[in-house]
Amino acid sequence: MITQAMIEECTGCGACADNCPKNCISMKYDKEGFRIPVVDQELCIHCGICKKKCPMKKDIYQMVERTKAPKAYAAFSKNEFIHKTSATGGIFFELANYVIQERGVVFGAVGNCLDGVFHTKAETLEQLKKMQGSKYAQSNTIGIYREVKSVLKTGKKVLFSGTPCQIGALYSVLDCDYENLLTMDVICHGVPSEKVLHKFIEELEQRKHKKVIHYYRDKEEGWKPPRYAFDYEDGTKESFVSTEIPYNRGFIQNLYVRKICTHCQFAKIPRIADITAGDWFGGGLGKKLDPDNKGLSMVTVNSPKGYRYLRNLLPVLFVKEYPIEKAVNESEHLGKPPKENILRPIFFEWIEKYSFFRVTEILVPNKIIYRVIRKIFIIFIKNKRKIEGKIRGNK
Repeated sequence: MITQAMIEECTGCGACADNCPKNCISMKYDKEGFRIPVVDQELCIHCGICKKKCPMKKDIYQMVERTKAPKAYAAFSKNEFIHKTSATGGIFFELANYVIQERGVVFGAVGNCLDGVFHTKAETLEQLKKMQGSKYAQSNTIGIYREVKSVLKTGKKVLFSGTPCQIGALYSVLDCDYENLLTMDVICHGVPSEKVLHKFIEELEQRKHKKVIHYYRDKEEGWKPPRYAFDYEDGTKESFVSTEIPYNRGFIQNLYVRKICTHCQFAKIPRIADITAGDWFGGGLGKKLDPDNKGLSMVTVNSPKGYRYLRNLLPVLFVKEYPIEKAVNESEHLGKPPKENILRPIFFEWIEKYSFFRVTEILVPNKIIYRVIRKIFIIFIKNKRKIEGKIRGNK
């Protein structure tokens, strides 16, 4: 039985739906645009498996061996094509390619944020190529955890890549670690609302008078500063620095990330996965180690198993070790979850009444006048909370 408390803690990982013996749990969107479990009460037998498999109700770290003091690396693929065509340094592709060459199976996300993102498996390089690149939306994992378990039991090597909560969900479903399982998570900024993304795209299409068919990280002019591109149905393309796009500004400021993401139990050291990867933007390392600006990955190796795999990849990777403290200082969400944005409730109230562009112009502004308005809003809300607290205290 899914309780309201479980809904409030829900990450959308889908472990409950994937394990329901009666298939009576489906993942549907709530009013903010996040997937949550919905139970068909006529089919539910109240077995409690959904609660038992929820990673938010278990200490997942007890199931896995993790290094207390993991090491951090700046890394990228030595293969120029892989380096250039990957979202950052090509670490996932090289790791996945190794597993496939070992006749293993790779599970990861495919698709795009406009048409839907879902987890699937790859056993060939052609299938693997579809997993390259960032997706910018939470993937649908229904059925995937059971499939991973089935493949693991055959003895094949398995690489499972996903967000930290999806890694936690997999371990929760398996109830243990497998020697032939390698997990890889991303340095996650939080899950954005799909409803908000689609509203942004719809309004953009109305402004441009043409349909957007793809929205993605664009490295044509280099990896830094990060750029994002829109491909249109008429064959044209527009590319912008990330902060020029109102949707990106709102996401970076946690305006419409999932509420529980600001309390993520996996955004800490040690990480839940064997290997963690993300962008290494800070510290000036890009110019020093990646002068061609193709992309520099931050990699942390969090388990003995992860170290063994990294050693096997040394012939195909450029790798330079750094203290874990440096990595944590330069990638905020490696060691802690995103902060809750005090304007989040206002955003979700206004977005039902007004246009996305108008709301974000005020709440995540580029113009100075709107920055002043935003500061006034924040001061007002903070004072309002203090006054309400005093009133409650005097009752």
